[in-house]
Amino acid sequence: MEDMHVRKYFDKELKDIREHLLIMGGKVELMLNNAMKSQTERDTELAERTIAFDHEINYLEIEIDQKCIQVIATRQPKGRDLRFLTLIMKIVTVTFPPETLPLQS
Repeated sequence: MEDMHVRKYFDKELKDIREHLLIMGGKVELMLNNAMKSQTERDTELAERTIAFDHEINYLEIEIDQKCIQVIATRQPKGRDLRFLTLIMKIVTVTFPPETLPLQS
């Protein structure tokens, strides 16, 4: 009986992490669209708002990473659940090599 309760709570933790990742993905998609639009329309105000919005993505990245670490540390997941959590951690911390970024003038 107790194992069922623990698994139910664990599944809720995984669902919360998944939902936060989807929220973050939606915000990143919006930022990318706004960044491209600001470039094509030469809209500096939209570009500045897009850059200012980046702090929300950074916050979500840290929050999701911390939740994954907490779940791994406290639940010691195995198999599919562990792969899911490590994949999430990789997704939220994607970085681009410096040679792929535009040069600063």
